[in-house]
Amino acid sequence: DALDDSAQAVEDADLDADDDADTIAALLEATDELATGIDDAQAFDDLAVREQLAYEGFYDVLGHYKDYPVEWSALKEHEQRGNVGMVLLALDSLGSEFMEDHCMETLIRMGDPAAFDEMHQRAQKRNKPAIKALGKMGSGAEDAVETLMEYVDADKDPGLQKVTFRALGEIGDDRATQPLADKLEMDNEIVRPHAARALGLLGDTRAVKPLTEMLED
Repeated sequence: DALDDSAQAVEDADLDADDDADTIAALLEATDELATGIDDAQAFDDLAVREQLAYEGFYDVLGHYKDYPVEWSALKEHEQRGNVGMVLLALDSLGSEFMEDHCMETLIRMGDPAAFDEMHQRAQKRNKPAIKALGKMGSGAEDAVETLMEYVDADKDPGLQKVTFRALGEIGDDRATQPLADKLEMDNEIVRPHAARALGLLGDTRAVKPLTEMLED
């Protein structure tokens, strides 16, 4: 459709071979670039994952390979340089559980809001490392608070609750104060302290009363 619209626009312009020579030359150059781009895109789809990463410059940060697999070495270097985009590229491209775990651990340590969209998408599927990564983004992950509050009452999954409580505390949005305060009365004595710690991270003084009552008990 875009090509048809472009062709129609050129036709409607009624260009003159002499008066519009520069415009025609620019259009021909753009056409050549488009053709090359299409060829490159089709070729890219046929590349192996490692070749795709190389094409994107993922390995350019390596002077020499220190760890196996080499992707792990590159991942460490990208973390040091703050290259969130490259870490996300590796996460999306590399299929091994080993590398996915290391990519997620890297994103958690980086705590960079540039990874918010990907982490939020994963968090909506109850992915615990992604929730942890959102927490490390602090106020940069406030748009995920509504999603995370849906898991506060997930009493059948204590692991999910613990990571969610901490993430909400680290994000620091006071919308989470009351839902977390309500969990101070939950039966699970292992998870309950995590609600208290999350309230401490939030620092909302509305939590003083329920925390005091818990302390007295």
